Amino acid sequence: MNHHLRNLNSYLAPSGERAEMVMATIVIAVVITLIMPLPPTLLDVLIATNISVSAFLTVFALQLRDVLQLTTFPSLLLLTTLFRLSLSVASTRLILLDAHAGHIIEAFGQVTVGGNLVVGIVIFLILTVVQFLVITKGSERVAEVGARFTLDGMPGKQMAIDMELRANTITAEQARTRRAKVVQESQFFGAMDGAMKFVKGDALAGIIIMLTNMIGGLGIGVLQRGMTASDALRLYTILTVGDGLVAQLPALLTSLTAGLIVTRVSNASEAGPLNIGREILSQIMTTPRAWIAAGGAMCVFGMIPGMPLPIFMTLAAGATGTGIYRIKKSRRETTASEEQEKAIVANRKDFDIVQHYVLQFGSNVNDVAQCRQILNAMRAIRNKLVAKYGMFLPTVETGDSVVLAPFDFQFSIDEIPVFKMTFDNGKFAAHCDRGVLASHGIAEFVEEKVEFSDRHVYWITADDKKRLEGDGIRCMSYTDMFLQRVETIFYRTAYRYVGIEEAQKIAKWVGTKFPELAKEMERTVPPSRLAEVLQRLIAERIGIRNVRVIVETLVEWAQRERDVTILAECVRCALRRQICEEFGSASTLNVFLLEPDLENLVRDSVRQTSYGNFVTLEQESVELLVGSMRALLAKSHDVAKPVVLTTQDVRPHLRKLLEEPFFDVPIISYNEITPEYSVRTIGVIGTSLEDSRPSI
Repeated sequence: MNHHLRNLNSYLAPSGERAEMVMATIVIAVVITLIMPLPPTLLDVLIATNISVSAFLTVFALQLRDVLQLTTFPSLLLLTTLFRLSLSVASTRLILLDAHAGHIIEAFGQVTVGGNLVVGIVIFLILTVVQFLVITKGSERVAEVGARFTLDGMPGKQMAIDMELRANTITAEQARTRRAKVVQESQFFGAMDGAMKFVKGDALAGIIIMLTNMIGGLGIGVLQRGMTASDALRLYTILTVGDGLVAQLPALLTSLTAGLIVTRVSNASEAGPLNIGREILSQIMTTPRAWIAAGGAMCVFGMIPGMPLPIFMTLAAGATGTGIYRIKKSRRETTASEEQEKAIVANRKDFDIVQHYVLQFGSNVNDVAQCRQILNAMRAIRNKLVAKYGMFLPTVETGDSVVLAPFDFQFSIDEIPVFKMTFDNGKFAAHCDRGVLASHGIAEFVEEKVEFSDRHVYWITADDKKRLEGDGIRCMSYTDMFLQRVETIFYRTAYRYVGIEEAQKIAKWVGTKFPELAKEMERTVPPSRLAEVLQRLIAERIGIRNVRVIVETLVEWAQRERDVTILAECVRCALRRQICEEFGSASTLNVFLLEPDLENLVRDSVRQTSYGNFVTLEQESVELLVGSMRALLAKSHDVAKPVVLTTQDVRPHLRKLLEEPFFDVPIISYNEITPEYSVRTIGVIGTSLEDSRPSI
């Protein structure tokens, strides 16, 4: 038996010429059925086959993941419609000739009519109306619109495929596949637009065949068979209704199949397209609160007098339970997803810009008010410098650190720690050396190096502070020490935050206030050169708020001088009144002069390269210079605002030599002194301690 089944299966296998022969045979058989009479038994077999094929197509449509999986459906629709019509013709022939059309038609008629002819006719008409006006009409409109939109969208889809191919996001093979799919979609929906007319005509044909069977059967029964009108009406009505239902049920299933296919909107998921059943279920379960609301509405309906309360309460419980279950499941999935994300270290695709000034406190800080006081004082210093000098200082950000103790705070530049201090602990910072502490009998202290210098401070107790202050030695509280350190840091680092962006802001401001000057500046002074000049001014505590003087000087000199060092010196000369006011005291400048030999030594050691000018002074000479300077400052500690005075060509190079150890000591040139200010010499700097001597 299995051997014969395998042979039959191989013969009927839909491949090559055999498939074509099988399909041709089926079509010819259907056409013959329209002409030749069929025995009732064979008609039963064909009717059962018709119902089975229609049911199979409906189930198959529900399982489709993509409408292009059944591109032959329009042809199937034509064949099944022709098959049903041929069966209707064959059954009509048997009904009118023999008053018997097999057991299936009679069974359908008996069960549906149920002893009442009117009921049978009404049910048949309802099925026909549902199929014709509801399913078929809607499917026909959807197929028509789908065909139109698919055809209109073809050029856009083709262009999108070509663009992706040119961008190398898809291969040539993928492009060919997608183009073929676009063509298939267009042909499929176009064919469906026409094929839906078959279904519509099938419904109309069913109504006409029913009326023909009833009227013709009644006439044949009364006139030819000698039956009474009531018997003939009953017999032929049962057969007609049965025949109509046998034809309309497969037609309804086929219409439903067509509707499912043309109304399908594919929604691709990560696992690929879903069949329509899973897709409907997944979508209606995405809003669990709607289920709970529906459950509440069913409860309200159940409370209406006369309504079956148990039925509505059961439905309400089911809907509410479904909603609650989905909410809990969603929360569990969210929690599991968050835990999984925490467990996985993700690859960062972005980074945070570094914070320039950061004040960090310990994570378990106790005194929040003290933190706020420190921060406000620090911001006040920043705001003062911005207002006075026009510095572009970044804002001070705050943060916490788990590595800091509760009473510690730390200041960082570009997120690199600079210094760390402790809130008021009763200690004071003594500005002296170890020898002074030892001479006063102070043995217990904490030594700390001051950033950006080679100086040290010593934290001592309040009693030791009184002993030192009695001899004129300066001691500072932790707050004053903190603010002094912060102010020094602001002075030392402000030039870093003057760049092209800030230069462009100044240029835009000049453009709004002085349009003609802005035009000249744009022509002669590029933003990079302006930024470098501003950096040199800020680095030496020269305010840049006098923007007009700075820009006019640059416009004047930039046309014949490109060296930024010389341009900066020219701007300093233009700002000499401001410089004297900043570094002078009571119309007097307290200055250290340089020995002529030292000036000549610095001047002769300057070397010009493509990377700029630099001083090639020997390290021994530099150390002697620094030592001489330090000795003079120690002897002149009571002099207000000491400055170093030298020639204009030596000044910038001498500043480079002394900037690191003596940042707080300004170095000015003779050209930067206004007539209103007098010069008071407080010392002469030489290359050795013997050459260096105070003048007071």
